[in-house]
Formats: sequence, structure tokens, C-alpha cells
Amino acid sequence: AGIVLGRHFPDRHELFEAQPGEPAAVLNEAMRRARGARWLLADAGCAFHDPRILETLYVLGMGENVATSSCLMLREVALKKGTEVQFHSAGFYPTQVSLLGPAQWTFSEPYTLSAFPAGTYPVVGNSFRLALVNPAAWTELEGVDARSYARGRIDLDFCLRASLAGFDHLCTTAVSASCLKIGMAARVNVHPLRHFGPEQWHGLLSRVTLVAECH
Repeated sequence: AGIVLGRHFPDRHELFEAQPGEPAAVLNEAMRRARGARWLLADAGCAFHDPRILETLYVLGMGENVATSSCLMLREVALKKGTEVQFHSAGFYPTQVSLLGPAQWTFSEPYTLSAFPAGTYPVVGNSFRLALVNPAAWTELEGVDARSYARGRIDLDFCLRASLAGFDHLCTTAVSASCLKIGMAARVNVHPLRHFGPEQWHGLLSRVTLVAECH
């Protein structure tokens, strides 16, 4: 990593060895050291096969009140019988709201190649597999919280808190990156009543793209 950073970002990088601990604590420490107008988060298995990625995310991320920006991710997804390469959104979309029993929202990173035309969409948040982050939002929210209600998805926790604080998140299908790690298609359930009241639901949902299943 040091050799690559030195070649592409001479005198503009800092490499430090994180101590073992909670992912949230490690990420907060890294961001505490970060400098610049925007901060890029990228998974170790993330590859930029499109040379337009950084410029595109930067242009989107410099928009007024934008907390995070991201794009399509080409991912190898584990299925019941083997794996399959799919284009998934790095953006979280609300795909289901259930009021049967305790209120529950389901957020997904949907398969998007055929679902959306090329464009940019307001989303609930973006996966930290790849995201450009606004330092102002990060500082205001005091980073990520390991005790989040998003069941270990500290990225969704941060983005939900940013949305409720008035920030926006954008995800574009105009460019894509590759995530070389094999993983399950993301689907996260959140119990909203534990953290924000029904009077805040409409405000959040009215500012994002909704995904509905058609049968």
C-alpha cells in the first residue's frame, strides 16, 4: 500500500497501522487524521476500472449539503449454488416498510443494471465499500458509532443520522467500480421507532428514491 500511495500521491498521504479493535474505532481514528475538502472511503477489495470515478464522485460530493456520494458496484455475490457477478448500487434504498408488529424498514443495495437508467439518485445513504464523505457531516455527527442500531452496518447508521440532520446522499449509475470480495447482497432491517418518531418518516422518505417490487 505504501508503494502505491507514494507513486500516485507523493507527499499527500499518511499510512498508519491500526490497532486491533472495533471497525468503528479504527475508522474514526483514520478520519481524525484525514485532511482535504472530501474524504474517500474504499474497501481493500475495491478496484477503479473506470477512470472517471474519482472526478464524478467529487463533482457530486461537492454539491450543497451532500454528506456522501457513490456509484454502481460490480460485485461477486454468493448465491445458493455458487456465485454470480452483478451490478449493485452502493446506495441504500428503502425497499420495504412493514407495520405488522413492530414497525420495520428494510434497506437494500439493489441489483440496478436494468432497474435504473444512467443518472444520479438521492438515496438514504451509501455503502462505505466506496463513498466520498463530507468532513463537515462527519465532524457534526462525531463519526460512526459501534453501538449503532443498524446491526453492525456503521455506514447505514452514519448515513441515517446524517439524513435526519438534514444532509443528502447521492448515488450515480453513470460510473461503476469493482468490489473483488465475495459477499451477500445487502439487505438491512432497521426498527425506526427506537430511534426516530413517525413524524420524521415522511421527511426522510420524501427526499430519497423509493424502490417498489412489481409482480
